[in-house]
Amino acid sequence: MLRSPLRPQAWRDLATVAVGLPLSLVGFVYVTVFFAIGAALLVTPIGLWVVAVALAGARRLGRVHLPLVGTPTGEPVPVPRLSLPPGPVGPLVWRRAILTDTISWRSAAYLVVKLPFAVLCGAIALLFWIYGLLLVAYPLLRPFNGFDLTAGDGTVRRGLRVGGEVLDTWPTILAVSLVGLFLLLVAPYALRNAIALDGALARAMLGATAEERVRQLQQQRQQMVNDSTAILRGIERDLHDGTQAHLVALAIHLTIIKEALAAGSAEGVTQARTEAGTAQVRAKQAIAELRELVRGFHPPVLDAGLEPALQTLASGCAVPVECTVNLRERAPTSIESIAYFCVAELLTNVTKHSRAYRARVDVSDDAGRLRVTVTDDGVGGATVGGGSGLTGLLRRVGAVDGRLTVDSPVGGPTVATVELPARLADG
Repeated sequence: MLRSPLRPQAWRDLATVAVGLPLSLVGFVYVTVFFAIGAALLVTPIGLWVVAVALAGARRLGRVHLPLVGTPTGEPVPVPRLSLPPGPVGPLVWRRAILTDTISWRSAAYLVVKLPFAVLCGAIALLFWIYGLLLVAYPLLRPFNGFDLTAGDGTVRRGLRVGGEVLDTWPTILAVSLVGLFLLLVAPYALRNAIALDGALARAMLGATAEERVRQLQQQRQQMVNDSTAILRGIERDLHDGTQAHLVALAIHLTIIKEALAAGSAEGVTQARTEAGTAQVRAKQAIAELRELVRGFHPPVLDAGLEPALQTLASGCAVPVECTVNLRERAPTSIESIAYFCVAELLTNVTKHSRAYRARVDVSDDAGRLRVTVTDDGVGGATVGGGSGLTGLLRRVGAVDGRLTVDSPVGGPTVATVELPARLADG
């Protein structure tokens, strides 16, 4: 307990309060102003649009608070994306989705009730930390204290005044310092409990409920089923138009070779040799296409583990890539496959769109999550849903309750993070 004020967690809690208080004030003002304007304009056609925009902003502001509170285990609070119907989304569809989204309304409510919690945390930090430091330093600060008391003999006593008595004797001075020391020792625990209460409120109001998580996973898995069906149809087309055509042509060439050899003439032997060469080319083309198709199901290089697979992938990238893999144990094969294809797609985006000079891949596992981060020093501007395969990655990781975040300001750098469960739940 004596070292509690010096622990990193205590300083992180102070930083959380320092950042959270102004953010809470901004969120409170934003919600009250925008919703007041929206309520006043509900009698006009633009009233619902103002409320919808206010809800969208509240959703984003609420998510800004989540990294400050997190979960007791340090994991991020899962927040589902806004549920939109498949296909093109127009302004009216988006407005209806945001107005009927419960998390958007809960986010707005959280921004209102967050301010009192932030003030409470700030008051605790002020009372325990600031006053604790002042009281501990009381022996040094007492001569500069502004409370004076003139005794009956004309002497001036300077120091804190409690109940009409000035604390200027050494026993009382030491007692004040001990009180300050007690406040400093208790400060980290008091502030941690207040932040934990705020975190519980944030998780309850900003995070998804069990029903919402189930519904989101059902939608994501249905989307994956649709994507799998489309992939199977694509494979069927590739087999029909490519591999099957080569095999049919190979069968024709073999028939011609058989008939030419049956003729027993010199011209037939020459024709058979020519057809054999063509058949060999056709067979090689069919084998190459089959290998390409199989590689899309499960890369053979993953059999040796995710680290050598990603190292091989990085070495084949046109942009220099530094790859670091730090895993305590292997993830399920399906998770490794998703991580591999995510890195492959992200590195493809780096090569095609980022104009980067170098990139970095970092893979680690912690708290039951596999985290893959791809960073490049390119021009930035990448967005999820803006093409470049990121939308497909979002569906791929979402099907296993994973998360994809992209931080890509214009001018770079771009940091794409994929979080996957390191272990799949039974059933």
